[in-house]
Amino acid sequence: MRLSPALILPLLVAAAAPAASAQDLHVGLQAGRLTYKEDGFDPFKSGGWTLSLGTRLAPQLALEARVGRGTSTGQAEVMGLPMTIRVDRWYGAFLRGFVPVADTGISAYGLIGATRGKMAYTVMGQPDADTDSDVSWGIGAELPVTPQLSVTLEWARLFTGATYRVDQLSGGLNWKF
Repeated sequence: MRLSPALILPLLVAAAAPAASAQDLHVGLQAGRLTYKEDGFDPFKSGGWTLSLGTRLAPQLALEARVGRGTSTGQAEVMGLPMTIRVDRWYGAFLRGFVPVADTGISAYGLIGATRGKMAYTVMGQPDADTDSDVSWGIGAELPVTPQLSVTLEWARLFTGATYRVDQLSGGLNWKF
């Protein structure tokens, strides 16, 4: 059974509302590589960024809203025809669970949530677009630099269609208020 992001997003936001306070908020900016992979074809790679706003629900659990945008277009030949594809934009809501790594200050984390995204593509000069949504997941690590600033490295499966998937490998900064 495929979970609908239209159902998941409001539930995640409603769960966080009572727990949010100004001192638990954080904002993040990540930049990285998006990979669009379709069955039977070489992957398309392009750049992208993600902006996040989140709150801690518990010491080891956060809720985040994320928006992102592709910054470049991947190009390839598909069955001898020139094709471009761009993961245009996406948005989603995630739960992020943390596990401290010994006494290093580093935390490993896992993500689960829902993302809706739009892809723009051109085949033989003819533009088209597609929108999809799916359950999203990922893994990452966060290293505090100061009490307010941390550095992240993350891989996430943003969304999956019937024959393709979109992944993001990114690094970024989080600022805690």
